[in-house]
Amino acid sequence: MRIFYLTILFFFWLQSSFAGSLDNYHQKVFELGRGKRKYIISSAHINYKDEKGEFKSIDLTLKWDNTLKVWKFDTASYVPKIPEYADGWFEFYNKFEGAKHLIRARPIANHIKGTLVDNEILYKDAFGEGIDLKVKPKWYGLDKIIIINKKPEKLQNLTFDFELELPEGAEIKDRKGNKWDKSKIYKFKDKTISIEKNGKKSFFRNAKVWDSGREKGISKPVDIELYLKDGKVYLRKTITKDILEKAIYPLYTDHPTSYYGYYGDGTIENYDYGSDVDWSTVRNASTGTYAYTYELYAYTGLYYSWDEYGKNIMFYRNFLIFDTSGIGDNEDVVSVTLNIKTENYWIDNFDGYMAMVDAWMDDPSYGVTTSDFGSLDLSGYRIADDKDTSDFSSPYTWYEWEIWDYWVINKYGYTDIAIISSFDADDIEPGYGECGYDWVTFYTADSSDAPYLEIITQVAGANPRTTVIIIN
Repeated sequence: MRIFYLTILFFFWLQSSFAGSLDNYHQKVFELGRGKRKYIISSAHINYKDEKGEFKSIDLTLKWDNTLKVWKFDTASYVPKIPEYADGWFEFYNKFEGAKHLIRARPIANHIKGTLVDNEILYKDAFGEGIDLKVKPKWYGLDKIIIINKKPEKLQNLTFDFELELPEGAEIKDRKGNKWDKSKIYKFKDKTISIEKNGKKSFFRNAKVWDSGREKGISKPVDIELYLKDGKVYLRKTITKDILEKAIYPLYTDHPTSYYGYYGDGTIENYDYGSDVDWSTVRNASTGTYAYTYELYAYTGLYYSWDEYGKNIMFYRNFLIFDTSGIGDNEDVVSVTLNIKTENYWIDNFDGYMAMVDAWMDDPSYGVTTSDFGSLDLSGYRIADDKDTSDFSSPYTWYEWEIWDYWVINKYGYTDIAIISSFDADDIEPGYGECGYDWVTFYTADSSDAPYLEIITQVAGANPRTTVIIIN
């Protein structure tokens, strides 16, 4: 009797079908053997294409070039050149998908030498005593952050100007396609505008201002505009007197230059107050009052009060968006885990739960907008087990949250989910005299700790084994 140990031919086909990289901008893929794969799919870009067109891990580590006298790197979808002095030219070269856009910005600032601290360049007192400039590389581009360390002695509008050099022949447009008429000042508060040339785009993301407050802090769009002077293009940011008066210092403002215009994940708030406010009306609204995008972290939870003066109801819904189209059509999802990092948490009187539910956003490829507030499954159905708010009590900590409803994973596009308060999910209104809050903040795609899904798949029908065939 002869015994042959044969590996079935399907195994060889399976291995050959896995040949080549399955990585893309958002995902990394690891072969686990026997037809299994592990996908790490981030809400941010974690890879870039090198000069050979191969995906490599993004590395934002700034390195000093002693010849050019700049800090730079070339291991992302853009190449920055950050000058030694604050009044030098800051370069942003967009190489994403062959854009080849060079955007240069020169602050109207003091001749202050920068220092490298924790991979950020700090120019102390760049705009005068107590007003610093900090430049921070992110996966999507450069953040140029102005830091106002203390309240100005004389309260008046503060303006900050940057001279710009844009790609020759480029058009400046808003999302609706409206072009900048250079004979006029172009205001784009609360907007992202595109710099378009040769069918490619770079972006000035909408600018914001925020302070050092927590629950009652400032976080809002900032006045920003483009104007032409003596044949040169300038960008101006204005921090208004009322913001300077109310701020908890330090006060921050930025305007990111980016190769990627996607809004990404974030929070939608719906808020109302007064004597005739109705819980169901606020909860079941189709549109929220504000969408917080381009934030380092997203709020989720509930603020509520009800007394003889009326009600205050504030819902925060945290939307998470993942491009899961890279999963093979012939693969079955066998496990899903959301990995998410806390920034902080707050409980006052209400000790509830965080619930994860499905979302049907209007256009996940564009990102979170106020119209997505009503896109959730509010039937009470969950896609994962609830977690006590107190389970997220350790700030700056990664948490794993198992998703047991695999059908939520969309192999043909975007998977969009939401984290909300259990009071919101279960339609439980606190009673008269109740006052408190129950919320958590999680880091977003705009941070260096973007949420990600860990997904294990199995090729359908695959169970490759060493087969023993006995022949007499």
